[in-house]
Amino acid sequence: MTVNPFGGSFSQTAKSEDAVIIELQGEQLRAARALLRWSQQRLAEETSRIHPVSADTIKRWEGIDGAINATSAGVAAVIRTLQAQGIELLNDDSPGARIRRSK
Repeated sequence: MTVNPFGGSFSQTAKSEDAVIIELQGEQLRAARALLRWSQQRLAEETSRIHPVSADTIKRWEGIDGAINATSAGVAAVIRTLQAQGIELLNDDSPGARIRRSK
């Protein structure tokens, strides 16, 4: 288990020299987007500033029950986009998402 700098923890699934990629679940993606009240199109547009991801891809990923098996660059871009908006992804016993509260 690895500690998330935003206060939660997550399971480490892949590691490169400069980044740790966490597992993203379809359920988490749906929940995170709902917390932001963003459409799939908006999430795709915001994510594409980092790495190209289409609204159809977001829709497909959200339909997955369990871990999203996709390119790490696309998933990492979605995670970075969500985290930049204050979303904390939780991968403890019950994967989920919550909005990080400022102190």
